[in-house]
Amino acid sequence: MVTVAALIFAALALVLALVCLTAGVLGTVSRLPRNRWLGVRSAETLQSDEAFVLANRVAGPGVICAGVVLTMGAALAAALGGGVGLIVALAAITVGIGIAGVVGSLAIRAAAAAAPDPASDCGVSGGCTSCSLQSMCVTEDSAAGPKA
Repeated sequence: MVTVAALIFAALALVLALVCLTAGVLGTVSRLPRNRWLGVRSAETLQSDEAFVLANRVAGPGVICAGVVLTMGAALAAALGGGVGLIVALAAITVGIGIAGVVGSLAIRAAAAAAPDPASDCGVSGGCTSCSLQSMCVTEDSAAGPKA
């Protein structure tokens, strides 16, 4: 029974490895289009296609590493079987997801750092009425009202 569980978790690790390897390679070579399922997805990365490509390019090598860890764990778990194989499969899944999470966090930070400052365009391309930071454009003098 334990060997069956080890094989099931080894198969799960292998499926996750294929997803990670695919997303990592496509992200690294900037061929991963913005989508609903694959890649680093957050408010920062989904602001534009450029932010999404940058984030996935940053995360790509780490996600490939996560895929390699998952592949090695799946192979080792299937070879060992039993309780040890189950532990190896679960450890590989945990470490792989952890690596992907850490590099995803770094990629989100890169996308946020590369985003233009929204206030730098304030009043230039259509005035404050076209800006989501409309209330930020009001200066202290204009907020005080007309001078007497």
